[in-house]
Amino acid sequence: MESPSFIRNTIISKLSSGPRKVSDIVFEVSLEKRTTVQGVYKALRILRKEEVITIHRRTVSLSIIWIMEQIETLEKTAKAYELNTYLQELQAGNRRHLQFTFTTLRELDIFWTHSFLVVQETIPITHISYVIAPHDWFMYSHTSTDNAWIKKHVKKRRVSRHILTHILPLDKKVTKERIKMFGKDFEYVFNENPLKQKENEYYNIIDSWIFYAIFDSKINKRLSSFIEKHQTLSFTKADKEEIESIMNERGTFTLTISKSEKKSSAIKKKILKYFE
Repeated sequence: MESPSFIRNTIISKLSSGPRKVSDIVFEVSLEKRTTVQGVYKALRILRKEEVITIHRRTVSLSIIWIMEQIETLEKTAKAYELNTYLQELQAGNRRHLQFTFTTLRELDIFWTHSFLVVQETIPITHISYVIAPHDWFMYSHTSTDNAWIKKHVKKRRVSRHILTHILPLDKKVTKERIKMFGKDFEYVFNENPLKQKENEYYNIIDSWIFYAIFDSKINKRLSSFIEKHQTLSFTKADKEEIESIMNERGTFTLTISKSEKKSSAIKKKILKYFE
């Protein structure tokens, strides 16, 4: 019987050409490596916990975040994942939108960042990306996804404009750090709410693509409370454990991805006045 690490490497290798059905991966790996089905499922669970893969709608993919961390040896893999089938359906106009549901904020964040990075790779650098969000908690809650998002923008020198709708002192500390690092490529507006968002609603707009996330209300209250009671980015061990708990608490989170020139133009029209 093969060792767990060998099963892990086999799964990653099989996913290097693109997303696969979970059942197909389990069948192929168990047959090829003469291991049990339970052993393969266990390896998948470990890989998911390590954020090497994402699993949604019975389809397993390598996380684009993990791929970027391995970029020197997995460049071909990263390119393959720029053509994810679930986004191709929108690109081709076969569907009006795609909606995904997640049980934790961490799972949502990984898939959200993964999807956005895949989309933005297809869009010319002249197109500005917009974020309309209640708070900017990404820097200190899940650094791997935040770093991946930042690296892509810095590398391409794409301008990123942010409207923070429910600004708190900790958000200002984050924005100050971002501006210090990236200068004019990052623009911010505070305490405006052009889309009348609730404190658990988040938007990303780039070209004609719209990413709309809704957080679990109960968990979002915990997140907002954490942001409200902290004034600086210097966190204690207990603080770090608290934000980790919030990221992993089970609830209901949704991400809707749509592609509509009409709708995205209407949204951008509402927010452009704050920047131009």
